[in-house]
Amino acid sequence: MNEQQRQRRGDTFGQAAEAYDRVRPDYPQALVDHLLAQARIGATSRILEIGCATGQLTRALSHSKAALIGLEPSSELATLAARNFADAPQVQIIEERFEDYAIGGHFDLVVAATSFHWLEPQVRCSKAAAALREGGTLAVLTNAHPTPYTGFFARVQEVYERIVPQTTRNEDHSSSETERWGLAISDELLSSGFFVDPFVIDESWSHHMSSSDYIGLLSTFSDHRLLPDNTRAALFAAQRKIIDTEYGGYVERPYRSILCMAQRNAVH
Repeated sequence: MNEQQRQRRGDTFGQAAEAYDRVRPDYPQALVDHLLAQARIGATSRILEIGCATGQLTRALSHSKAALIGLEPSSELATLAARNFADAPQVQIIEERFEDYAIGGHFDLVVAATSFHWLEPQVRCSKAAAALREGGTLAVLTNAHPTPYTGFFARVQEVYERIVPQTTRNEDHSSSETERWGLAISDELLSSGFFVDPFVIDESWSHHMSSSDYIGLLSTFSDHRLLPDNTRAALFAAQRKIIDTEYGGYVERPYRSILCMAQRNAVH
């Protein structure tokens, strides 16, 4: 994905802000608790979250009572995030790109949840390191769809092949691809010279969703949003029909949440 494609796809999320807030999943609390424990985060700590969207990870991070700044470049998503955390004085939402944010090296934790790949590759490691105090931690998370596909998700492949054969469904990853994701992030952090001792852990879980919520989830995926309106409508209608007529109106959406963490190199 080149820079122009990255920008074009990244710009789509605000167009589905309400759906994003309603149906995008949070991250498993056990995984977040492990993250916070490993990074030694407490009430006196400072966290910088990159691309916080409407607060899918922010909610779990805020339980630590640490001071948290959430950066979100989409005006629509940032507005909803600010609304969601209006009663959490330790959480500040700033509508700004990470690449443009004035960094000071005083954060204990910098975290990017399903947002790291949207950042400019040439600066994301160096700027994350610059934001951290000595010994601070960078955490990168993603949610993946494990394979092999079963049930509805195997059944619906025919719909994609028929209606959008050209579309790469990059929200879905095979088990080997998710393992490669963890290795790729670890290698990038190490090769940058700014981070040491990366490690990867993951957790599998699932989300019970109505057909309306599942279609809402699809509407937040950038590759789906860039489809022509009539194509997207046909794709969604076909999937809704299968869920409602063959699966009782609900699907169990499997997830594999993956976390890669590394410490800032004391040399930098």
